[in-house]
Amino acid sequence: MPSAAPYMPARLARQLGQEPFRTRQHPIESSARAQIRGLGDARAQQSRFLRGRPFFSFGCLFLILVRDYELGSARRMGPGYSPAVLSLLLIGIGLLTMSRAFLVRGPPLGGIAGRGLALVSLAVALFALIVEGAGLAIATIVLVVVSGVAGPRFHPLALLLLALALSDFAVLAFVTGLGLPVPALGVWVRG
Repeated sequence: MPSAAPYMPARLARQLGQEPFRTRQHPIESSARAQIRGLGDARAQQSRFLRGRPFFSFGCLFLILVRDYELGSARRMGPGYSPAVLSLLLIGIGLLTMSRAFLVRGPPLGGIAGRGLALVSLAVALFALIVEGAGLAIATIVLVVVSGVAGPRFHPLALLLLALALSDFAVLAFVTGLGLPVPALGVWVRG
């Protein structure tokens, strides 16, 4: 007796004189089992483990650096409270990412995007270098445009509109709202 098509209901298959297809599993159930069960190949495990190491390492480093600052309490935070909490969060993210190497089965993660990493690092460095001279508005525009070029889908008009909107928001939030001592437009622009 020929076997029924994979998605033919059992009743219809019997009426047509065919044997029902019984080995079908629900796609979500089978993919969830494949994700949790067993270990992935060595390259995938090593790749996931290596992705978590920077988070864990930076978290430990910053936790060591802030150990001399006074923590205070949740109600009256000292200068070391926020850095310590952020360090613990980084350590947690690193441990979770590294543990996935031993719990999740799947293909290895892709390589490092060197161009994107370089452009985002350059954008942050440029922001730090020009924020005093050009002001927060211009530095934010430079930050968004340079880091936006790093993405795979680069749309100049959308990127420029996003840069202008984020620049306005940064000036309103940090200079006007919080009163930070950062000029909205620096001496390079004002003359």
